[in-house]
Order: sequence, then C-alpha cells, then structure tokens
Amino acid sequence: MEKHYLIIDESGAKGYSRNPEQSDGELGVMTGLMIPGYTYARVKKLFESSAGDHNLPEKRHITDIPTEAQQASRDKIFNIFKMCGIPWLYDAIFTHGLYESEFLENRGGNNNERELLHAKLFINVMIKAFACLHKFRDQEIELIVISDQLDSGTIKTFKRELSPYLDFLHRKPINKDITSFNRETKKIIKSTHTSSLSPESNTPRFKKLDVSIICEDSAITFAADILANCTHFYIKKNYIERNITKLNSIQAIAGHPLEDLVMHTYDGDDPLAWQPSDVVYRRNKDKPT
Repeated sequence: MEKHYLIIDESGAKGYSRNPEQSDGELGVMTGLMIPGYTYARVKKLFESSAGDHNLPEKRHITDIPTEAQQASRDKIFNIFKMCGIPWLYDAIFTHGLYESEFLENRGGNNNERELLHAKLFINVMIKAFACLHKFRDQEIELIVISDQLDSGTIKTFKRELSPYLDFLHRKPINKDITSFNRETKKIIKSTHTSSLSPESNTPRFKKLDVSIICEDSAITFAADILANCTHFYIKKNYIERNITKLNSIQAIAGHPLEDLVMHTYDGDDPLAWQPSDVVYRRNKDKPT
C-alpha cells in the first residue's frame, strides 16, 4: 500500500457556527505537512533532532517556549522544511463567514448551531490533500493523519465530515445526515440526503483510499504547531495591513517564510479565481464582485 502522512494542527478560532466573531477579522486556520511514506522516518528524525532542546513531549506548542527562544525554534523547523522541500497546505475561514453561511438567508445554510469551524477547516485541508494524492489514484493508498491530542468528540466529528467524501472518491452512494433548528417552531429538524454516481461518471476515483487519524505529542506535531501558528499570524497580518479577505489566496500568506512551498492556493488578484472555502464561508461584506 502506498503510504502518505499528513500532519495537521490548527491556530485561532475553531468554535461553533452559532458564535459570531468576537473581534474584527477573527479566523481559524488549519495547516498540514504532506510527507510520503518513504521519507517520513527520515523527516521525523530531523524534527526530533531540532526539537531536542525543548524537552518534548512536555512542550507541545510554540507558546510553551519562552518568548525569547521562539524565533530560534521557528528558524530550526523552517530550515528543515526548506532543506527537505516539504510541501504544505492550509485552509482558513472567518468565524463570521461560517456564522453568516449558516444563518443568513440565501447563503445555503441549515441554521445548524453546531457546525464546527474546526471540522470545516479539517475537511477543507483533507480535500486539498486528496488532490495531492490524485496521481496515485490507481494504487492502493493509506493516508495517515497525525495530530496533537484531540478529544473523542472532535475525532468523531472529523470522521463524520470525511465519510461522504471518501464515498464520493470510491463512487459509493453518499448519505449525509442534516440537522437544523427552526427558530420559529423551536424544533430540531433531522433529514438524510442521498446521492449516487454511476460507474461511468466523469468524476475522480481512487482504487482504494484508507484514512486513519492518530493523535500524538511528538516533535513532528510540534513542527505542525509552529507552522499553524505562523500561518495564522501572516494571514491576520495581511488582513489588518492590506485588507486581504481571500484567506486562501497566495496574497493572504505574503511574507510567510514557507510561502514558496505551499500548495493549492490561488491568485487573489484574478477576479475569476476563487477557492470554494473563500466563497462558501465569505463574510457578506466581502462578497465577490
């Protein structure tokens, strides 16, 4: 089986759709390092060597390190990215974009107060990871997703988000359970939507794609934490200083030390170029022209 690893972490907001933003431009980010199986052990060992001074796994986050030592830690980690050419990807969503997409009229939402920003970031990163694996679609693939510690409820939500996409890629019938709340009747409404694709459909298909989620505190999840923290910093900086609202564009991460290694961004200056996440979860005041 062709093994690939995706090491993820998030930074910023990750709460429920019922919560509007608490400050202008509040957003969440998830990043992922894509590492093929044949180089994973070597890359992980490099990260372990660089993190030896931080007494891992006790220190699991860049913010656990004294402020004066944080930049040196970033430099060590990012030098490994550059030396090994490690590709990475990310997804970012405005807190208020998720809120408006769920509750405003004509935005396609279900008035579901429990849509989780963390889960939306996860599935969008996973879709980009699947795109990276498309060239291996005729092989049997195992994608191992590694995160720092997640509670069982979050893992269950991630798997629920993931299930219809895996069915789609295997051309199986897709069942999606939808829960919404009618604010007039004060009742919860549950429904199931089913769709299917014929074997002849001109859609992506994988011979076999297995996905597992593993939680650990290690040097490589520490590296993912540094990447997520840095990415959130630059996206927020470019929003504040340059009003970059297309959060998944290359302009949103301008100045990022690893911007040359990022995958699946787009040119935000092209009026015809958008990523689904920036459309679905846009804030109304940022609507495309």
